[in-house]
Amino acid sequence: MNIKILLLGATAAFVATGAQAAMLDDVKKRGEVACGVNTGLAGSISAEFIDPRTLAPLEGVMETIVKSVKKTGRLLTSDEGSYSFSNCAEIIARVAEAVPGVEVKRLAFPDAPAPGAPEMIDYMKVDAAKIAAAAKKMVAA
Repeated sequence: MNIKILLLGATAAFVATGAQAAMLDDVKKRGEVACGVNTGLAGSISAEFIDPRTLAPLEGVMETIVKSVKKTGRLLTSDEGSYSFSNCAEIIARVAEAVPGVEVKRLAFPDAPAPGAPEMIDYMKVDAAKIAAAAKKMVAA
């Protein structure tokens, strides 16, 4: 099994694949999502960051992801791929089968052709600010 739990927490499980796994570290550095157990910060999000590292076979990482989601009741995924048919879409589907009633949010590149302007590509990509905002919204609901 090739999986890395970057931080432990109890409020939400964050799963990111590929380059997005490094983005989770940026979320932590922003300070908007307090990561780790018992942070003591009012309104903080105690997140468990999971980097599957390999996705084939997916069965090798799902046990860890499902265990985390059962603990937190929430799953936030971040993927460099397109919104539809991405790696994280499959992870969400499998978690939904294993953990009925789980709250999920998927962040990914929109289902649209990539624009030519680099600034527009950056705007459409998932970044630390978008991850932090989605986490806050998810926990506030």
